[in-house]
Amino acid sequence: MRDQFTKQVLQDIASFNNRYLGGILANLFESHPDLREEIAESIIDAIAAKENDNVNKLLEEAFLPGYPDHPTLADFDNSCLSKTDKEVYDRFMTLDCLTDRSRKPNLVLYGPPDCGKEKVAIGLGDRLCREGKSARFIDFHHLMEVLQTHGRLPSSNTLYRILTKVECLIIDDFACMNIHDADLLDSLYVLLRTRIDDHLSPKTKKKIRATFVTTHHHLEDWPRHLIGDDFKVLQIINILYGRGTLLSIDEKGPRTEEEENASSTSEATR
Repeated sequence: MRDQFTKQVLQDIASFNNRYLGGILANLFESHPDLREEIAESIIDAIAAKENDNVNKLLEEAFLPGYPDHPTLADFDNSCLSKTDKEVYDRFMTLDCLTDRSRKPNLVLYGPPDCGKEKVAIGLGDRLCREGKSARFIDFHHLMEVLQTHGRLPSSNTLYRILTKVECLIIDDFACMNIHDADLLDSLYVLLRTRIDDHLSPKTKKKIRATFVTTHHHLEDWPRHLIGDDFKVLQIINILYGRGTLLSIDEKGPRTEEEENASSTSEATR
């Protein structure tokens, strides 16, 4: 009867993509008891190197700004968050909300410029890649270019498929430019709706289809920038916010309830 150590080593060998090489290693391990520890250590090192290569490949394909020296979640100071937003932040940091299909997978990071929302989005993308999930970072300008040329340029078609299927799509600076093209607005809606439908489909039960966006425009202001079809804009908001979560990030520290009440009284007396 094989001991647990032998079983584990043989399982690791069986995980190799090259079955021929795996068979040789298995026979070598079984026939040379005096070399088992050395063989086991080599196999463990090879598997660790393979996993590290997979993570590096995912990070490279994510196009995170600043790669490989991009920010991580440890670089964000969450003391600027209010109590409610802190709870949302902590929940998303575990990524449990992305793998639990009963939860809403989308996240809207809202706040003024340079408040840290992009840093959080990049950090989440980094965390996902290190857990073996695929991510893709794209700014809103580039996304609009892809949607405009989709169907006309092969390169844009390839990227569009990636944006549709990637497990986490991160769109930076959402609604940062005015969109007057109704067809372009519809293409944006179709992309987001497809990702949501994929996430809810029983066929993709084990897959993540999360979409994170950063924006310095409040949701109420989106119709002023995404112009041409208010109903379509409302549908986009419903996908990202109605089926997701809003995390408000402020570069200033959270105010106490007394300060909030004092501010409200001051505004009411003006």
